Amino acid sequence: MQQNIERYYQRNYININREKFDRWMVSLLPPLVHIVCGALFTKHYFEDGVFKIHFRNNGKEYIERAKYLIGADGAFSILRRQLLPEPFQKTYISIQEWFKVKNQQPYFSAVFDGEISDFYSWTIPKEEYILLGTAVLPEKNTTQKLELLKKRLIKYGFEFQNRKKRHGAFILRPISSKQICLGGGNLALIGEAAGLISPTSAEGFSYAFRSALALAQSIQESPDNLAKQYLKNTKELRMNIVFKNMKAPFMYNAFLRKVAMKSGLLSMDIHA
Repeated sequence: MQQNIERYYQRNYININREKFDRWMVSLLPPLVHIVCGALFTKHYFEDGVFKIHFRNNGKEYIERAKYLIGADGAFSILRRQLLPEPFQKTYISIQEWFKVKNQQPYFSAVFDGEISDFYSWTIPKEEYILLGTAVLPEKNTTQKLELLKKRLIKYGFEFQNRKKRHGAFILRPISSKQICLGGGNLALIGEAAGLISPTSAEGFSYAFRSALALAQSIQESPDNLAKQYLKNTKELRMNIVFKNMKAPFMYNAFLRKVAMKSGLLSMDIHA
């Protein structure tokens, strides 16, 4: 924004309806899996060789016992915070709003504006909607920053008048592989709960699936030495985050970003 530079780059993403996708994933579970929806996990402890997991559902307290305990509860993971009470990664608040629009832009956009965030903001087309979002540090003026982003993007031809919904979430941003926490023993964390997320784009789906697959394979390959096998099976994923952090200065240092975008390297020309 400050440099007034705009470039088009080709990227390949899959644009999905998240709710339908989640429901489809749950439908794939075999009948022997007991599904409890709307439960609230409260605490866990290890006793007599098993995990005892406390949770509330429909106003009642329950305790389940399990050999393995897996945390897949995102950036604000209760399980990870019970393991590591002190925050060890940079945390952002992601705010996203949905607007119904008449004319849809056929692209995803990344917006860099140092006055709004040291990370980035975005727009995503989704059928008759456009999603506007930003990742900001948890300060008092987060809403004002989103409004400032709106005003600036309207000048680029975006429509933000007919808002249908708004939601928010926490996002982690690992700046080194040391900030990844996979768990220990028979307790494992996957996806963003483990800190496995792109430090450059905050894309987390692929990391969630790849770490889940790595953990499933680890349980099959070495059920009695899970932590060591899981560490081995996630080596490529962890190295990916290292390489992403090496790339980050060219995206998030204003001078280097200006040089890269001015060069036009890997960018596309758009013809009306």
